[in-house]
Amino acid sequence: MKTLLLAFFMISPIAQAQNFQASEEKAQLVELFTSQGCSSCPNAERWLNNFKNDPELWVTVFPIAWHVDYWDSLGWVDKFSSTEANHRQYRYHHRKVTSGVYTPQVVINGVEWRALVTQMKPELPETPVANQPMLSLQIDGNRFTAQSELENTVLNLALIGMDFSIKIKRGENSGRILEEQFVMLGFVQYAQQDLHWAGELPSSKDGIPPQAVIAWITEPGNSTPLSITGGLLAPRTDVNPHP
Repeated sequence: MKTLLLAFFMISPIAQAQNFQASEEKAQLVELFTSQGCSSCPNAERWLNNFKNDPELWVTVFPIAWHVDYWDSLGWVDKFSSTEANHRQYRYHHRKVTSGVYTPQVVINGVEWRALVTQMKPELPETPVANQPMLSLQIDGNRFTAQSELENTVLNLALIGMDFSIKIKRGENSGRILEEQFVMLGFVQYAQQDLHWAGELPSSKDGIPPQAVIAWITEPGNSTPLSITGGLLAPRTDVNPHP
């Protein structure tokens, strides 16, 4: 069942304790910078949506759709737009990871990937199989703990929303119904403390219940993931997201 975005979602804590462990294979963090107000973005989002049926999803492929807000003044306010998405995209550009700031834009494992612009149905670039450093994540309610074997690393934690069907009423995509997956609903970074982290999960945009979580570690000041884990979150059965 598609989830229609409502203005007043209730906050939905995670139902039970869950554990996630990074695969031994090299994983790919696939980041799409997009906007509901951009006429070139629906095709890119359909491409990203296809990962929902990929057997490697949450094993070696971890997609995120970052909805930027600089399109919001051009006829339609993206329901998922955030300054966090803008900051991340501009940070990539300032670090010379990307050639510019545009939508749709794809970054894979901290490297700009332009095949989505030049090809109709591009395949992900091949990544050599290699052992990832140990990374584990435990979630219990609204709190998390994580462990890594690498010192001096940063934990990146993103809450992901899925199965949205959004009708666009104005702007370049007026009249379209956009099916959206892997939407970033909340994001935060944590400095390491003695090879582990602990704290509260980031807040989810407008209290929308997240369906998945992605965690990855990086070196300070470096965007390249060193290890990635995550997956679907167990939903609460005692919380109604449609009050």
